[in-house]
Amino acid sequence: MKESKRGFTLVEVAIFLGITGLLFLGVTAGVQASIYQQRRNDSIENFIEFLRGVYSGVENVQNDPIRGNSEKAVYGKLVTFGETVDLAGNTLSSGNQNRIYVYTVVGNVVDTSLSSGGTLSSLNNLAVNVVDNGNLAKYAYEYIPKWGAVIEPACTGSTCDFERFKGALLIVRNPSSGAVQTFYTTAAISVNKTTGLAAGWIKDFQMQDADFCVNPTGDAGNRDLTDIRIVAGASNASGIERISDDQSRCRAHS
Repeated sequence: MKESKRGFTLVEVAIFLGITGLLFLGVTAGVQASIYQQRRNDSIENFIEFLRGVYSGVENVQNDPIRGNSEKAVYGKLVTFGETVDLAGNTLSSGNQNRIYVYTVVGNVVDTSLSSGGTLSSLNNLAVNVVDNGNLAKYAYEYIPKWGAVIEPACTGSTCDFERFKGALLIVRNPSSGAVQTFYTTAAISVNKTTGLAAGWIKDFQMQDADFCVNPTGDAGNRDLTDIRIVAGASNASGIERISDDQSRCRAHS
């Protein structure tokens, strides 16, 4: 007798498709989680490498006169976050406001009568600014956080709202000793093409810990932020620290 062939029932097909769908969702979720984690790590490490590069640029330049201008010397770097206008004074688009600019800090050649006292007061006396020989401000280079990451400020108390960090780092050499020091401000810094920085800009800087909260997706709803801290007065890249979640100033703690 011929053996009759039996097909799958609708119930069996439904069960198969259901199991296949669950497996697919599980694999997809795992892949997405892996991609997110990789991008998260990339954005954090890339930002750290950027900061290390700034310190390297400062360490490799002495308080020597600028070539072709014996009256001016390079003293370090100014790193600005959240500038809202370009050098010509035009308002930047929201996306471009995520860019970080690095400027070369230039001032008069060291004069013993002008360089006594603390680093900031000495630099102020030496009329430091971010201008080139033609008296036109320009940035040395710009940095764009990887994968659309956004740098946010540290929490204020228990409040951790989404916003781009606005402020600056000033990594400079003491005019007299040559020692590198780091200063920080949360005051918005704006550089103008013709004048560089406004008079008195340097007064806002303090020697204190600088916390930068890296939001790896740039999404306002993402609160998985990592705290990258530059310790107060850091003299080189060893002052850059990745802070654990339980000590992070990028998370609200009870």
